[in-house]
Amino acid sequence: MTLHSVPTAGGTRLTAAAAPNDPKKIHDAAQQFESLMIEEMLKTVREDSDDDALSGGDDADSSSGLAMDMAQGFFAQAIAGKGGLGLADTIARGVETQAERMAEHHQKVSTKE
Repeated sequence: MTLHSVPTAGGTRLTAAAAPNDPKKIHDAAQQFESLMIEEMLKTVREDSDDDALSGGDDADSSSGLAMDMAQGFFAQAIAGKGGLGLADTIARGVETQAERMAEHHQKVSTKE
């Protein structure tokens, strides 16, 4: 099995396995995607915030920015792991349905040959 890993802005990594359509793997990938989306939303809020406590203020150094990025990534993973916005379940259902349709189609094509 081949694994593909993609880094995100907060240091988290999305990992997708090139394997059969396992519902657990599909849900895990959908949850990682939801975590990435939440992380990007948090990043946008932090960047747009005028609150020095969230943005780090003018005297913030790169280590505090990195620490905030990491915390943001972990927080996004925690939110997604607890159900988040509900996107992971919706995405997983859609992917599973599409995989079932493709399997049915391939089976029909195979029996016609």
